[in-house]
Amino acid sequence: MSFHWYYATPSKTGAHLKLSFDSKASENATHSFWFILRKQVDFDSSRTLGIYADEGITFRVSPEDACGIMLAIRTKGGHTWTYNYDHVTMDVRFRHFVKDGKELFGLGLKKNGAEIKIVFNPVEAERLMETLRFGLHHVFTGIWSAAVNEGKKRKKVAETKESKETQIKDIKRPELLEEPRDEEPAPVKEDRVIATLEDPDVEINDALF
Repeated sequence: MSFHWYYATPSKTGAHLKLSFDSKASENATHSFWFILRKQVDFDSSRTLGIYADEGITFRVSPEDACGIMLAIRTKGGHTWTYNYDHVTMDVRFRHFVKDGKELFGLGLKKNGAEIKIVFNPVEAERLMETLRFGLHHVFTGIWSAAVNEGKKRKKVAETKESKETQIKDIKRPELLEEPRDEEPAPVKEDRVIATLEDPDVEINDALF
């Protein structure tokens, strides 16, 4: 999803802004806004429309810088930051200004000495602010979802590792052999002879009482 703003002048000093954001629930996502500024190269006076370059300059806008732009719109202030990419430094500035009695906001980008600028009237600036607010909600949701997914992934890896370690321990563990028990000797049956005085063949001393 992308959003667009156009600013054209007869002197060909305008620009086109394309805004998008990366809110994927992935640890590889940038979780940022991406702006593309295309310089105006011509002006169609019959339709009061600008014609813009096919290629533009892309630069990243972090959630913090997006909040800085929103604050500048609310307070009629300014916000600046530097974006570095591929050993190239870009200076970005967003600010409120007054021209011919009109309140306006401007976004400018300087790269290698060249500058591209786009101007917003208060209504366009309000739409920019609400678009950033909408995007921030999705960006923060993407950051949270990515953290949750990463936590689940690490937990699954830890559980798999623990399961494998347990299996290895079970394989290496010697089986406990039950020691043979000593069998108790069978009781010896004693032949008891009970002698009575009436039995003349048994002596009295051998009788058991």
